[in-house]
Amino acid sequence: MLTNLFVKLWKDECGAIVSAEYLLLGTVVGVGGVTGMAAMRDSVAEEFREYGQSVREVRQAYTVNAMSGGAAKTAGSTFSDNRPAVTSMTSSNPAQYPSF
Repeated sequence: MLTNLFVKLWKDECGAIVSAEYLLLGTVVGVGGVTGMAAMRDSVAEEFREYGQSVREVRQAYTVNAMSGGAAKTAGSTFSDNRPAVTSMTSSNPAQYPSF
């Protein structure tokens, strides 16, 4: 009787296809998740790089023209921020970069 039960279980293949489908589904989801996270990591790093470059390129130069009206008069004012533009951040020499 116990031998017949073992033989029936040994020949039973009802769950073989379902488990293979779950294995394939899990593999596809896992590979897709890793690929998606890698793409997201690269996109976030690129956004931070662009943000850093835009912050470096901020210029604070301004000009206020002279004004007069009635008996009042004011002189103009100007400030020029003449730092060199940073075009590349690939050099390993920190002396090339402007100090802030």
